[in-house]
Amino acid sequence: MADTLPDNASSLPTLSATGAMGAGPNQTVYALALCRGDFDASFGCLVCLKSGFKDGQVLCDSDMDVTMFYDNCHVRYSNRNFLASTNNSQQHAFFSSSPSLASSVAARFKTFVTKLLNATADYAVVANSTRKFATGEMDVDRDYFGGQFDKISSLAQCTPDLTSAQCRACLAAAMSGMPRLVFPSNRTGARVVGERCGLRFDVFPFYDGKPMVRLQVGGPGGNAAEPRINSAICSPSYVLG
Repeated sequence: MADTLPDNASSLPTLSATGAMGAGPNQTVYALALCRGDFDASFGCLVCLKSGFKDGQVLCDSDMDVTMFYDNCHVRYSNRNFLASTNNSQQHAFFSSSPSLASSVAARFKTFVTKLLNATADYAVVANSTRKFATGEMDVDRDYFGGQFDKISSLAQCTPDLTSAQCRACLAAAMSGMPRLVFPSNRTGARVVGERCGLRFDVFPFYDGKPMVRLQVGGPGGNAAEPRINSAICSPSYVLG
């Protein structure tokens, strides 16, 4: 499957594929391959997935259950039928090189990130049913965070075989892991990912194309102490309340 699954995933509109090979207990290999939903060209997806299977066989040559996470894709293969479950197992947190925030403004940042990630997750489920993927961006006043940045970027994605309800539940579970896995670090860039779904935020744009969800802090009546968040979706078919 290391030869066929990357080709299958990179050629499908979902940029995702699953497969099983073998016969009998402990003789079957189950695999999943998923590329990030902003990939337009299949070549980049193909290269990433092939690297995942190749690196897994080199770095984990004696293991029968391997998951490889990259910025642009992830793969898993196992002798256990994990494909029969919608659980977001193998969930991990990864941090970017973005700086940490002072404790005095970290709580505000976490509030903004939570709102942005939830809006992005909603869009991925409702408005992008093919890839179950969405990107987002929040404009913030530089003065809120000591002049370090004026935008927060976000990403949400599920494996496309999940139903909308399963995808949203998976993303909600990933979001619930943020206070334990990510927020205590006060970092301005991180992601929580598993084999079924993942969330990411950062203070620089890390995806291709324009954001699908836009949020703005401030507006009439807003102030630095209690900023008001206005929602706008870049699609006429779906509007956040």
